[in-house]
Amino acid sequence: VVEKYHHLKGTTITDKLLLNAFIIGCAYITTYFVGAVFGIFFGNSFADAMFESVSAAGNVGLTSGITSPGMPDLLKIVYIVEMWAGRLEFISIVALLGFAISMVRGK
Repeated sequence: VVEKYHHLKGTTITDKLLLNAFIIGCAYITTYFVGAVFGIFFGNSFADAMFESVSAAGNVGLTSGITSPGMPDLLKIVYIVEMWAGRLEFISIVALLGFAISMVRGK
């Protein structure tokens, strides 16, 4: 598939490029749902838990009232990890993990 992104050149969209974009999208959606499952586990509604999870992963700062100093520590840790992953982006996290694994293997 050739798509014109800019008026100066045409770019070929390969299957590998589409797969990579799909994987990154799935990583975000999975992160949202995992965070929501933890929110539901602590007694919040699905809508509130999903809202908080997406807000945390997107580093938006909005809350439906779940995020507070009195929330359970495990949920705080889950949201901290979501904020970290959302801020760094999944490509850099995967690159960091790949680098760490290659260092351990000695390659």
